[in-house]
Amino acid sequence: ALCAQSAKILLRCRGDLLSGASRRFLCSLIEKAADRRQDFAELFELSLVLLAERPVDIPVEAYFLDRKRGLTDTLKHIRDFEKKRDHYGMEYLMMQRYQVPHESEEAVLRRLEMLSTITDELFRLLPSSTRYVRQLDLGGFNPNQHEELDTLFRRLS
Repeated sequence: ALCAQSAKILLRCRGDLLSGASRRFLCSLIEKAADRRQDFAELFELSLVLLAERPVDIPVEAYFLDRKRGLTDTLKHIRDFEKKRDHYGMEYLMMQRYQVPHESEEAVLRRLEMLSTITDELFRLLPSSTRYVRQLDLGGFNPNQHEELDTLFRRLS
């Protein structure tokens, strides 16, 4: 009940017009995250922001997984930038017009953790390729016999 009240307040404050699929997703989120009172407001607010940005023609689950991949890429870019900055110095990177990240690693990491909580723990969403591999019966194989290893690779590709 406390989570539902928090959700009402956040929805009123933002004032977004959400589609039916987005509203259903939020209702499911409220039910699934009811035991996460300390993180609920942050999880719900992140979901609201993502749902407001979501193009209508992309399913909610696919969009959340795509945003998760995007945050992972952003985090890699930030870490790569930090390594290059330590090696070359900021002046050199600016002269080379190297793209400077506009967010901190901590902020991106926190959003990625929250989004991972939503996609992995609460909704148990998996990318379509992962779902296929988990459902595929790979059988057993002897790694010493190359034919069996080739068969396994063909099944996975």
